[in-house]
Amino acid sequence: VYLGVDCSDVSQVDMTSGSDYKKEKDFILGHQLFLPSTELDEYRVKTAYCNILEQYSKQHIKQKRGGREENSIFKPPGVIFFGAGCAFGFMWLLMIFGICRMVIRSFDPRNELNDMSNRDKIAALAAVAGQEMVERQQEKEDERRVALMQGQ
Repeated sequence: VYLGVDCSDVSQVDMTSGSDYKKEKDFILGHQLFLPSTELDEYRVKTAYCNILEQYSKQHIKQKRGGREENSIFKPPGVIFFGAGCAFGFMWLLMIFGICRMVIRSFDPRNELNDMSNRDKIAALAAVAGQEMVERQQEKEDERRVALMQGQ
């Protein structure tokens, strides 16, 4: 059906039986005979027509939904899921920020010891202690040789 009327600039009015637009509504719906001598205001007819179309479209949509009202995010389940989604998104952003910070810190050699685990720190200290022990043994061996040389 082609309807050559643009309803975008028409205001919403009350189309109940006692309204000011009852005459126009009856002509549009065919409840009253329209004669060529009948005078009607074009703007009022357009307003009535668009409001009748809006009323029937709302009824049709409600019928297709099975009598349910239009869903809104501001009903309790929508608010709960929206809040949980926002919290999840905020936590995700914090995670991404932490990962970026960790990657940037990994390029700085001053932070390498701070970023090591306790197990790695203990292993590094054990390696340093072992190396010092070997050096001390070599020093004692060298001192013994020097003493033997001086004693001869």
